[in-house]
Amino acid sequence: MSSPQLSDVPTALLALIVEEAARRLSTQLTSAVPVPEPTPERPEARPLALTVEQAAKRLGIGRTRMFALVRSGQVQSITIGRLRRIPEEALNEYVNARLNATSTTLSAA
Repeated sequence: MSSPQLSDVPTALLALIVEEAARRLSTQLTSAVPVPEPTPERPEARPLALTVEQAAKRLGIGRTRMFALVRSGQVQSITIGRLRRIPEEALNEYVNARLNATSTTLSAA
């Protein structure tokens, strides 16, 4: 009795095997490279400019809302090549502007 040949394996099964192998390899590569957490002792681990998703997470809002704030100019952003990044200072400026607007509104009432 001869061993099975690669041509005997259905294409769909081969695709599933390759997909599973790629998923496992991706998981191993991702988990093998630890991302250092920013600490006062390691300020270099904290990014200078954030992705839109990271900035949205910092503010506790959704990605779509963050893009709307960037598009309207309420939050400043920069482009690096084709990438959009939001400097940390831009988030601080936005929050401070919102605080000032809120306190002005409250004191006028």
